[in-house]
Amino acid sequence: MLLIGVAAIGPLTMLGIGAARVSQARLKEEVTASQARTVDQIAHYIDLWLTLELRMLSQQAQSFDLGQLDDRNMARFQRMVFQQASSAQIVSMINMDGAELSPSLYLTKPGEGRLGQKDAITPARFASFRKSLPLVRLQAWLEGDRLERRLVVGKPHRPRDAHGPVLPVVVPGPSAKDIHLAAELSLGLVFNRFQQTAESGLEVALLDRAGDEVIHLGGSGIEAARFQPFLAGSACDMVEYTAKDGGGVFAACAPVGRAGWLVVVAEPSASFSQSQAAIQDRTLYIASIAGILAIILGAAFSRTMVEPVIGLKNAALKVSEGQLGYRVKPHGPEEVKDLSHAFNYMSTRLQRNQAEIEESRAAIAAFNLELQRQLKAQAIELNEANLRLTRSARLAAVGEMGAGLAHELNNPLAGILGLVQVLQAKGAEYAPTLEHIEQQAQRCSEIVAHLLRFSRGEGPVGPVDRGEWTVVDLDMVVAEVITLMGGPSRELGVTLHHTPREGLEVRCDREAIGTALAQLLTSLRAACLSGGTMHIEGERVGKRVCYRLVVQGEVLDLSTDAWMATGMGFWFARQVLAAHGGGLEEPEGTLSGTMAEWRITLPVIT
Repeated sequence: MLLIGVAAIGPLTMLGIGAARVSQARLKEEVTASQARTVDQIAHYIDLWLTLELRMLSQQAQSFDLGQLDDRNMARFQRMVFQQASSAQIVSMINMDGAELSPSLYLTKPGEGRLGQKDAITPARFASFRKSLPLVRLQAWLEGDRLERRLVVGKPHRPRDAHGPVLPVVVPGPSAKDIHLAAELSLGLVFNRFQQTAESGLEVALLDRAGDEVIHLGGSGIEAARFQPFLAGSACDMVEYTAKDGGGVFAACAPVGRAGWLVVVAEPSASFSQSQAAIQDRTLYIASIAGILAIILGAAFSRTMVEPVIGLKNAALKVSEGQLGYRVKPHGPEEVKDLSHAFNYMSTRLQRNQAEIEESRAAIAAFNLELQRQLKAQAIELNEANLRLTRSARLAAVGEMGAGLAHELNNPLAGILGLVQVLQAKGAEYAPTLEHIEQQAQRCSEIVAHLLRFSRGEGPVGPVDRGEWTVVDLDMVVAEVITLMGGPSRELGVTLHHTPREGLEVRCDREAIGTALAQLLTSLRAACLSGGTMHIEGERVGKRVCYRLVVQGEVLDLSTDAWMATGMGFWFARQVLAAHGGGLEEPEGTLSGTMAEWRITLPVIT
């Protein structure tokens, strides 16, 4: 019953909401069309009135040669203009600088009859008129091509003591030296038309060329800044925005072509959303009544299913607590009975599955124990194999250094023998010769010391206790390794180039690092054919010491047995460097061509 109620209420609610939206859209269209008609009528009215008033002043000024009038006739001309132009509040004859050439004509007291429509002009009002005269535009008109109409319009404004806005205008003479007719026109008729529009419930405003409000009646929803794009002379049928007070506003605008002004008509969106709110309220009322009836009928109908469902709930809780195989007595509607039978089958099935799971669990536990035993045995075998490989690599490195030591000792020993022979020949001059003998003997001692230091460590990564590490000049260790490997490398036709650098101190196990460098150089040498070179250069990059090992040759032969067997040397070097917080970077991709580069990095002293 609840679902039936929802199925009935849902379409009803959607229908009401749809009707409200259609009503709002239709009303919005009507309001938009009405605003467009109203704003066009007002703009046309202002343009027509302004055209008639300005044409009258222009024709009057063109009918007389103002420069030939004496003071008396000039006063008569001003009086004629003042009386015939009903909107003229002040009439003045000025020169190019705005100075009066004849006393200006205006009322100082309220008039009667036709003149009763004119304001009484105070000195402050007259000073405001003089200040607002468009003399700059007059100068521009006189200096222009004069193809436009003979009329200069100023900025409309509203003096403090005026009944409405006023508009200063100037009818220029033929040249800058002539007399110009200036007048202040009252926008009272325009203001009255705006009042009539505001009394009908609309908000209306008049904006001048600069976008300033000249007239604004009927509310505060019109914001002049929003109509700046339309001051260029374009109309807008509908502008929708949110006002500063948070209310929605629909507005339309139309330009006053002759003056360049803009008429704006607006109306709050809340004024035409009442019908939508009424439809929505009625829809919600009907939906609420239908929902209450659905709840009452659904509650009455559901009582026949409450007790069987509660019994199934309690049985499900007992099964979840571990009482597998628990059964319920089917009763109630047929659907509930079917559900009870399904529950009983599920409970019995879970009981059988639990027994099967226990048996499988015992078998898996036994299998896991056997698997763990086998894995431990294989791990022991793998560790022993790794130890054997490490010892083999170390023996190979020591053998290589022994060969280098034998080669390097031959030259010092030959020098010693030669010096001894010279000593025997010269007889008494023993001192210089003995000094040379001592230097050669010290060189032999240093070579032997290097070999013993590199072969004394028992593990590839040095002592486990890092407290035993010392500060070592890594560049000196590199130089010692190159000294040991220089002889065998030259025999193979490979030249080792080392660029000494200072300030490359690291904290490490000297013997392990030296052995790793020897293994690595031995492996890299296998890639070079006779005539190849190996450049070794170190630098400090940030908080790490970096060595570049660049192997060059006409062809890097990567197919020899010696290169294929270099895997252990790379592995050994990588293990030692990783134990010291460093690493070995190898070239990416397949090694081919004439040059390859490896990088060794170690942290600096911390």
